[in-house]
Amino acid sequence: MVYIMFRRNARNDVTKSYDTLKGVKIGTKAANRREGCNAFSFMDEDNFYQRKVIVKNMMNGQDVEIDATERGGVCDPSTERYWSM
Repeated sequence: MVYIMFRRNARNDVTKSYDTLKGVKIGTKAANRREGCNAFSFMDEDNFYQRKVIVKNMMNGQDVEIDATERGGVCDPSTERYWSM
């Protein structure tokens, strides 16, 4: 199984992938120690790429469900980038 380490405030920012659970735990702990806070987390690859999040549509305020990896990108209706394309 592959594990993904990512920055908590930017879910679509994959920092590094690991082959073992022990490796990702060590890597996440070291990265958090370097940052001085709990900035990084990890999860298995299947859950990371299939996770859905709810964002607010920027134009009409309705809730929209999108993939977590699309958050902040051009497919995210809560960003100005989506509406300016």
